[in-house]
Amino acid sequence: DSVELSESIAAVYARIPVIVLDRDVVGQPYTLFIGPDNEKIGRMAGERVVALLREEGGQVLELAGSEDSPPTDELSRGFQSVIAAHREIETQGTIYADWLKDTAAGEMKNFLINKAYFVEADPFTLVVFAHNDAMALGASETVEKSFPKSSMPDIHYIGVDGLPNFGARFVAEGRFDATFSRPTAAKETLDYAYRILGGEVLSEKRHLLEPKAILGD
Repeated sequence: DSVELSESIAAVYARIPVIVLDRDVVGQPYTLFIGPDNEKIGRMAGERVVALLREEGGQVLELAGSEDSPPTDELSRGFQSVIAAHREIETQGTIYADWLKDTAAGEMKNFLINKAYFVEADPFTLVVFAHNDAMALGASETVEKSFPKSSMPDIHYIGVDGLPNFGARFVAEGRFDATFSRPTAAKETLDYAYRILGGEVLSEKRHLLEPKAILGD
């Protein structure tokens, strides 16, 4: 929890240098943050939605992480900046699922029940953008359980994380349309730690790592 961790990290930072990895915290109580460029990942996801829906358009649902979480805000900001420029794409809003597969599955079930969109008289294409692969999996499993194969709606799934045996594998299997890797920061962390311990005063507070798109056919 980015908010809850901030006070504890600030107490440590008052005594020694701190490098925060992957998930940013509120208020920057640290020497350096090293992690993914979440806003860029959000933009890349938005561009993938545009490519999937093309000129015909369609609808998009965002399954977000936790409210008031920096990674959630960054991913959503980048994503919405792209979607907002395309009138042919109708957004079905943002649902917070706390990064959890089971929560996302439940929220997707509620969405299907409340919206009742998938009727034969008005078929359409929906893209679900989940802020991690676990939530994308939860959403896809709910849809698979809710519809027979003969009448499966046209739904595409985009996740984030891209681990080889999870999200990347689901793309290769055709279950996801895309995921985006968050590079690990082991090498960069050691390099910066040596520099900090050597007395160097860093000119930057944040070092963002380039994501990689893993796309389906």
